[in-house]
Amino acid sequence: MRQYHSINMLFKRRLLAFVTLGLFIISAVPNLATAAFSDVPSTHIHATAINTLQEAGVIKGYSDGTFKPDVPVNRAESLAIVLKAAGITVEKTPSTLPFSDVPENEWFFPMVQKGFLMEKVKGYADKTFRPGALITLPEALALTLSFFNISTANITIDPVIYSGFDNAQWYAPYAQYAKDNRIIAPSADGTVRPEVALTRGQLAEIIYRMRKVKETNAPFDSKGNWITSEN
Repeated sequence: MRQYHSINMLFKRRLLAFVTLGLFIISAVPNLATAAFSDVPSTHIHATAINTLQEAGVIKGYSDGTFKPDVPVNRAESLAIVLKAAGITVEKTPSTLPFSDVPENEWFFPMVQKGFLMEKVKGYADKTFRPGALITLPEALALTLSFFNISTANITIDPVIYSGFDNAQWYAPYAQYAKDNRIIAPSADGTVRPEVALTRGQLAEIIYRMRKVKETNAPFDSKGNWITSEN
């Protein structure tokens, strides 16, 4: 009887140890489905781009844990994100800028200063930069390709890049490069709306795909299901 009791107690101890170990192993497994931001579920059309850039330290969200992917993005924010994505170090240096709306005490001053000194950022005829103005698709493409040092000098422009793009406009080479390398895709009806403000999620998608193109030296591997013309 004592022998049976001892064996039974030993079995219970081993079972408890096994269960405890099992619980530890299960709880230690990372939750791979956890999204970086509460408003970017795995089903969001730009989830992969946003989460990848967040892991790379390129983008950050807000203090409430959101990214606000569907909110339009302005010129100052776009410049800051593109500089970070391109791996360009930004340091404030003693110099003046010709833009009346970029005071030295603003957070975006070093970014605008860096872009200006690199001769990649230009303002408007009225000597403003308009940091709070919302950025459009053509502007975002030009900004991104410029800081990623992509040359479009010898690119051949299609008679029709996408319906909605004007191939006689200044942005045609950038749009053509983006099309050729699948950095953008049209809506279901084959059109784009270049005048519409870009969202934070859409900008993340452009930058994510541009990084992939640079990394692989090949067009982005995509099924073309990203709709650039919708917010």
